[in-house]
Amino acid sequence: MIERTGVGVVVVASASSAFLASADAVVLMENYVPRLVDSRPTSFFGEACEFKPPAPRVFRGVRGLKKVRARGLRVVAEYADGTKFELDLSRNPRVVEVGQARLIAYAIRSLARVPRPIPVRELVRYVNDRLAREGFRALADHVPPDLTIVDGFDVVWTLNRLYNAVFTQERARV
Repeated sequence: MIERTGVGVVVVASASSAFLASADAVVLMENYVPRLVDSRPTSFFGEACEFKPPAPRVFRGVRGLKKVRARGLRVVAEYADGTKFELDLSRNPRVVEVGQARLIAYAIRSLARVPRPIPVRELVRYVNDRLAREGFRALADHVPPDLTIVDGFDVVWTLNRLYNAVFTQERARV
């Protein structure tokens, strides 16, 4: 396609090294800063590009969170520095009820200060297991009648977009 049309192509890949051997240049995003790895990737990576999976993504808490609540399908967070942040959960096709947004707000409140870093995969499982064992009491001291069940994945989806939520890419200490 490139040879026939003469167009330039930019490929953004997070876990696939399939295009590296034929690329003209490779730019690595490192902590949101682009860095030219090599203008001749075949000399850097060789013909057989070997994929090494990254360290797991780890959740470390939410810095400065003072208050979090749901308003409709939005999560509203207030921080110690005076920042007020609203996140529209209607962008998540799995969140369709106000009761889900409310439960996610309760989950964020309970997870804001984690005692130790938690790998994301473990965090999803932790939320699901607690809800299965303890019901809504796992996340809310006084359970209101209008909560609706969510998956731990939806809680992490929200945390991932929340202002001041801290994630790192490293091995968690267990």
